Amino acid sequence: MAIDMTFPDYFIVGMMERAGWPREEGRFRKKQVLSLGVLSSTFTQLNRIGITLGAGAPVVAAELLTDAFSNRDWANTSIHDLFDRFDPQQKILENSDRPPWQALNPISFEPESTADIQRTVPWDFLSENETKAAYIGGYFQGLIGGLKHNEDAKALVDSEAAEEAVLSKDYQQYGLQIDEGVPSSFEEWLENAMGLVEGYIALRGELPEVEPTMFDYPLIAARLSE
Repeated sequence: MAIDMTFPDYFIVGMMERAGWPREEGRFRKKQVLSLGVLSSTFTQLNRIGITLGAGAPVVAAELLTDAFSNRDWANTSIHDLFDRFDPQQKILENSDRPPWQALNPISFEPESTADIQRTVPWDFLSENETKAAYIGGYFQGLIGGLKHNEDAKALVDSEAAEEAVLSKDYQQYGLQIDEGVPSSFEEWLENAMGLVEGYIALRGELPEVEPTMFDYPLIAARLSE
């Protein structure tokens, strides 16, 4: 049975549930809450998934964009406006000290104390219009950035994954439990990303065909013809 849920929603809810959230907080009037740190990390990984799909699976990325913009009046709106407006290049350059997927994260969460690490937000925070616009916007920028700047995106994902794999091995030497399934290359990230899309399709139903007007944007047309 198909669901009324976009890929970002599917990814975020799935990752939060896998991490054991939401949880109940409060002694008497209990409310469901999310870890702000886990949520921020999930937003970051959503952006990296978007960049990876855009760079390595252009047709799937374009289908996901078509799916996400199902209510867009494609015939009377500029495709150039869409791909230029969500191009993340400027934002990435302004935050060059961080990987692109972190630069696109709508939550700047850098804990400085135990209290910061334990911070939570209400579960309803995810459904607030401002929150949804922020994390979906980062995801769109990731997809489009990967589509338009695929070689740079592949190199960045690959180098960061390799560094993270080395760090994971270092952490394991000190007895920390690290998931050995953490991707160590762009190809592994792409494989994981495609697996997530397949899970989404299993719930949603088949993705729509690529919106024809996307072929009017020369760079995207070239990527879709690869």
